[in-house]
Amino acid sequence: MSEMEILLIVVGCTVAGAAVLTLVFARVRTNQAEDSWRLLADRHGLHQVSEWEGKKALVVHGNLDGRRFLMENIEVGGQQKHYQTQISIDLGSHLPAGLFLGPERFGKGVFKKMIVGEEIEIGDAEFDSKVVIRADDPKTVQAYLTDERKAAVLQMLEIKANLEDGKILLKAPKQLHHLKELEFLLEEMRTVARILDIRR
Repeated sequence: MSEMEILLIVVGCTVAGAAVLTLVFARVRTNQAEDSWRLLADRHGLHQVSEWEGKKALVVHGNLDGRRFLMENIEVGGQQKHYQTQISIDLGSHLPAGLFLGPERFGKGVFKKMIVGEEIEIGDAEFDSKVVIRADDPKTVQAYLTDERKAAVLQMLEIKANLEDGKILLKAPKQLHHLKELEFLLEEMRTVARILDIRR
């Protein structure tokens, strides 16, 4: 057997071994996620399922303080598909119409206007510099954003969530599987939801 053949065998075994290890770690992570999600659901009176809307997917859903809660793993990406966790708490129509609150990413100028669209400023320089605000009626937003709600919005942005389409929405860049992290995010979003919901 030549050195080249030996090298090819070694490389082949290494690649195959790495592929097997990747599959094993993925399975362990999935099992850990299922256990963590089930515990989270049990602790908060929610439901954990492995099939959602006709597809195999890890999902926790239910009623959290009178608001619809949904946490699901969704497949994203082109050739390099992976899962990311998406968590939402629905505030429904109990908000100013068309309200969007998200992080300020683009500064000022024409480029920002093209990307973000028409933005509302509420006259609080520090808040306006950190938050993109859009809504159908600027006056309604001005009245809605009390000091308490502004603090809640900044808390929401800290955990990388937005308020859009009547929901507090967090899209994690990966699948979340640690119970401690899931509990933290749920409680942060729950606190923000209580403050931002007009019904309280």
